[in-house]
Amino acid sequence: MKLNPAEQKRLVTAIESRRRELDLSVSVLAAKAGVEQSQTSRICNGQFSSISSNVMQICITLGLQPQPGGALLSNALATRLASLWDGSKEDEERLLNLLGAIATVKAGPL
Repeated sequence: MKLNPAEQKRLVTAIESRRRELDLSVSVLAAKAGVEQSQTSRICNGQFSSISSNVMQICITLGLQPQPGGALLSNALATRLASLWDGSKEDEERLLNLLGAIATVKAGPL
């Protein structure tokens, strides 16, 4: 999911604030999240433009909901969604189509 500059800045600020609040070094956060230390460092420094699987894992580890526009997901839902996505653009499209179909069914008869 692509982020606009304001959303990206909000997320970077939240990641860094929460990491410091939990008193986690970048290397400890990387280990807990299961993300390479160099990638974790880049994410903590704001060097990303979309919510990749690595950004998602770091946010989940920190208990953050990495959705643009301030929409919140429970950690359980965010974890389940992250477990379904293989990180590819094609898989993202499949999951979005599936979620769209579920939304249509939930909306009821037309």
